[in-house]
Amino acid sequence: MFTFRAQLTFGYKPKEEFNVARLLSRFVFSASDSLPRFSLLPFDDDKGQQVSSIDQLPDNNPEFYSIYYHNHRILQTGNLTGMIQFQCRSSWSELKSPSSSFSRWLKTNKIYLNYTKFKTSTLVPCGFLHGAHPGYLHRDEVEAEIKKYLNIADDLEFQLSSRTISVPVTEGKPEKFSFNAVVVETSVKNAALLRERFYALGDPLNIKNFFPYTGGNQFVPLLKSKEWSVTKIYRLAKVHMQVIMDLKPIFLQNIRDLRNSIGPNFNLRQGFCGMETSPSTGNPIELLLHSIHNTSVTTTKVALTKSALYDDAVSQFSVIAGILKEKISPDYYSNVFTSEPPQVQSQHIDSVSSCNSSSYADHLLAGFNPQDGDNVEIPLKHFRSSALSYATAATTPTAQESTTVQPPSLSTFTDTNIDSLYDKLKERYPDMALVVTNEDLEENYR
Repeated sequence: MFTFRAQLTFGYKPKEEFNVARLLSRFVFSASDSLPRFSLLPFDDDKGQQVSSIDQLPDNNPEFYSIYYHNHRILQTGNLTGMIQFQCRSSWSELKSPSSSFSRWLKTNKIYLNYTKFKTSTLVPCGFLHGAHPGYLHRDEVEAEIKKYLNIADDLEFQLSSRTISVPVTEGKPEKFSFNAVVVETSVKNAALLRERFYALGDPLNIKNFFPYTGGNQFVPLLKSKEWSVTKIYRLAKVHMQVIMDLKPIFLQNIRDLRNSIGPNFNLRQGFCGMETSPSTGNPIELLLHSIHNTSVTTTKVALTKSALYDDAVSQFSVIAGILKEKISPDYYSNVFTSEPPQVQSQHIDSVSSCNSSSYADHLLAGFNPQDGDNVEIPLKHFRSSALSYATAATTPTAQESTTVQPPSLSTFTDTNIDSLYDKLKERYPDMALVVTNEDLEENYR
């Protein structure tokens, strides 16, 4: 069994007949129906009475809902939020998987479930890490590194969350800009202190030399102040999205943990992050990679690079084994190499059935004339080209009309026609008169 503490938010403005019991019962009903062995627990008591069905929810008992839906309140947006504790047999990744029926139900009903690693009455976002990719960042590694360079004790609890957040576009107006980011979250009592710790770090370009994973990611607060205006936060959010959208991944195989040491106070990640573009490109020398990450497969890594540097990065990674052996002392080879040589992960190889199916799709595309003028030539495989334009289709007879010859009707086939046909056949085949007579033709066509 897994036990979770989470922030439960109903992401729409409730109507006048707003009722905590009604909304919480909807959540319990769906969770008990979708999650194996689901039960709701008192937020502050792991051994309290469990609620596993809506029949156990009272209709009018404020004290009950204060215990099981801890510190629930209405936000300035009008949405209801609070903290819950529950358990089930599904892991958090299974529970929030896009293929999960429960996750789809949450999304459809605009209900948000945000996992918390520590007990808190109120979880708030302090800010986000500018340029940190929310899809590839390993949050456990990042949290450990942040605690180290912020010198954070255990009593200053925080967590990272990869999710969608929004910031105002203009102060005093409701319009907001939504984007994906790595969000720094903590309790209300720790929010101000945690922000000041981030502010005191100094220049990210210098910090990155000592803490390569996230030291170079600027912390951007979500709370406006004199120095951090709404406009400045909004502009940083837009730049963050531009950076993220421009990154392209390259997967590397047969490389050990990036945190492994390859020298005194120097790890493998720092080595990769120090790679530069090739001078042969003719462009100014710059760092080749934006970042590099461990993956769930222990010997597979993903490197992120700008789209403009992608070809150069693939070219250098194609000989990465030689580069690593040249730059790293043999004393540290065991921290870097596996039994197989490092290499760029090969692309997916299609099966014969996949190739055939793709050729069918090519044939379909080749016969389709887009009405928006976007004519793209598709190279066909296994099939002869058969392009058909709209103009041709409108003027060319149908297949039945062009290939099927209709015999003249009996009412229009006269004696003169029969005589003429006989004369032509006789002229071409002189011996035909011995076999077919004019009367025979007339009898057959009558």
